[in-house]
Amino acid sequence: MEAKKILIICSYPDSILSFRGPLICQFLKNDFEVHIACPNLTNNPISNELRNLNVNLHDLFLSRTSLNPFKDIKTIFNLFTIIQRIKPDKVFMYTVKPVIYGSIISSMARVKYLFPMITGLGFAFHNQIGKKNFLQIFTSKIVKFLYFIALKNSSKIFFQNQDDYNQFLTDRIINVNQKYFITNGSGVDTDFFQYSPITNKNVFLCISRLLVSKGIREYVFAAKEIKKTNQNARFLLAGWIDDNPDSIDLKELNQWIENKDIEFLGKLNNQIEVKKAISQCSVYVLPSYREGTPRSVLEAMSMGRPILTTDVPGCRQTVEIGSNGLLVPSMDELSLIQGVNFFLANKNKIDEMGNNSRELALSRFDAKIVNNAIFHEITQ
Repeated sequence: MEAKKILIICSYPDSILSFRGPLICQFLKNDFEVHIACPNLTNNPISNELRNLNVNLHDLFLSRTSLNPFKDIKTIFNLFTIIQRIKPDKVFMYTVKPVIYGSIISSMARVKYLFPMITGLGFAFHNQIGKKNFLQIFTSKIVKFLYFIALKNSSKIFFQNQDDYNQFLTDRIINVNQKYFITNGSGVDTDFFQYSPITNKNVFLCISRLLVSKGIREYVFAAKEIKKTNQNARFLLAGWIDDNPDSIDLKELNQWIENKDIEFLGKLNNQIEVKKAISQCSVYVLPSYREGTPRSVLEAMSMGRPILTTDVPGCRQTVEIGSNGLLVPSMDELSLIQGVNFFLANKNKIDEMGNNSRELALSRFDAKIVNNAIFHEITQ
């Protein structure tokens, strides 16, 4: 009997093992022939590990953030060729362009079972919650239309929070008759991100792409203001400047570093480096404007850190207020300062709230639970 084939389409190679590793292993254990299409995959350091698992790798021409239509035409032809060669039984895809182009091209190639995952609404939707500009409005209309076309033939659509599902209904991208499933994010490897004792209760950490919509400016502003009166407080920032119209400018980042507003850790290249950074902090902070479900928050929870994040879709699902962390309004620097000051003034609560974070990660966000649910929904 010929093995069932599943194709996974994504835009960022570093996400494959850290986000989808357990799901890939689940497919392999159940006799699926697993194929992955992703940009810059075959020469990536993870390629050997994937090949050792007997995963088939395909380099995909795709620019995650480019709005150049000629590049996207090349992506369409490249992806169509890959799908025609593989002839998968099922296609699972995540992030914006893989979902849109993967769904449309797979439908054209007559793949019967399509499973897109909406991992967050991204730059194109931020005009609804922040300052509007022409680029965002234009991009938003185009992306919504493409989502509408792409998702029509989905077997089941995965969302990482209820708010994103409701947003797609409100925007009439999908209808109430389409099948969907809400996951608790992508899950977190609670065995790898084990509990780590908190040794210094003055250290705050944010790990993120350096985007305006991640609340990086609010985080740095809070750091500057608090350090005026509390020199013991430390604010760590890890991340990188992304090829994205929403990115922080390098000049601005260098100014923060030069002024010692934050301690910049640079880009964390693997889970070991992420784990090391989280182990240094007492409280994890993410002042994002909107998320799917923030992976870095789940990793910090798994390591027993209280969470200070914003009361927005994706983020609010990670916090039980007063139990494992605090929620503050997004784009509100003063509220973020108050949240930081709460932890500085109530250091006796940090360990207790961190323990509650760990318990919540184990019970709700463990990758084994999340990926078992996704696998079941795809294969049932």
